[in-house]
Amino acid sequence: MNTPVSDALGRIERELRALWQPDETGNTKPHATTLNLVALHGQDGCAFLETLEDVAARLGARTFVVNVDGRLEPWALEGDVSAVCRLEPGSLREAVCAERVTLRFGSMVGKRAASILDSLVESSLPTVVFAGPGAPASVLDALAGAAGALVIDSAELGVTRAAELAQRQSAQVHDLAFIRTRRWREMLARVFDEPALAPALGRVRGLRVLHAERTEHRGASAEAELLVAWLGARLGWTPGLSDAAGQAVEVSIESQARSGVIPGCMLSVALTAELPAGRLSARVERDADGEHLSWTVESPHAPTQVRRFATPRRDDAELVERAIRSFQADQLLRETLAFARSWKAHA
Repeated sequence: MNTPVSDALGRIERELRALWQPDETGNTKPHATTLNLVALHGQDGCAFLETLEDVAARLGARTFVVNVDGRLEPWALEGDVSAVCRLEPGSLREAVCAERVTLRFGSMVGKRAASILDSLVESSLPTVVFAGPGAPASVLDALAGAAGALVIDSAELGVTRAAELAQRQSAQVHDLAFIRTRRWREMLARVFDEPALAPALGRVRGLRVLHAERTEHRGASAEAELLVAWLGARLGWTPGLSDAAGQAVEVSIESQARSGVIPGCMLSVALTAELPAGRLSARVERDADGEHLSWTVESPHAPTQVRRFATPRRDDAELVERAIRSFQADQLLRETLAFARSWKAHA
């Protein structure tokens, strides 16, 4: 039988308090909590939960794992409480422990998500909402506004939905898909480091982005879309993809089947621009080993430049941890998402 919200909430609160009470020998668990981490996911979230375990362990967070379970009565709430402990190296002794609360909402309880979590979070600590694959939209909308930070992945949500969330929230917003494009953005920006090439920034004429095919999302790539939107927002393009002088910029995003590359990930970016002395062509391309980016620039001012840069793989847990610890580039992401939304609406 499903448990009413008030009864379930009272039990969960009691179990949270009981976690840190002395046992029969008088010993207590070593307790340390740095933040409230509220993770939302769909029913099929095994990979996401593995990432969450890693993130929570690194941060020492009071963790809430939240989803909507269609098998429950609409106004029911179920939950489990446990302590997750890290052991001292080379022993079975608990070094530090933090709370983990699993919450399963009935379909109508999602509307009360904010008030339910408000009674369970540690009020003296910041709250981060982490939206995973299949995160219930109603619960995400309810919780995002009360969070101090919001971690999303537009590769799962879609760029338009991510832009809508960022527009509505005053919280710090981090997008894992945007973080994954960081090295690509750095490589493109480096094209214009030479003073003789800087004027080409206002005369970009073409941009071609290639990504690994993603069949379950009809070939879409949030990373590719965000890269275009970042460049457009930085260079003052219109949503119709014209530059500040009204000249059209030819943009194409294409997919290609590629083994050994995560679907949707970037494969290459090719840019062309005009200079008074001739044409500038630049290309950034993922090498076959997946660990390096090749960077090539051809211009009338210097011989062709070719360089190769290492790009260490970062798992999602590391990206999430970095996002939570970061207070940088939020405005850059917001401007990028706003441009992406306008551009997609114009298309």
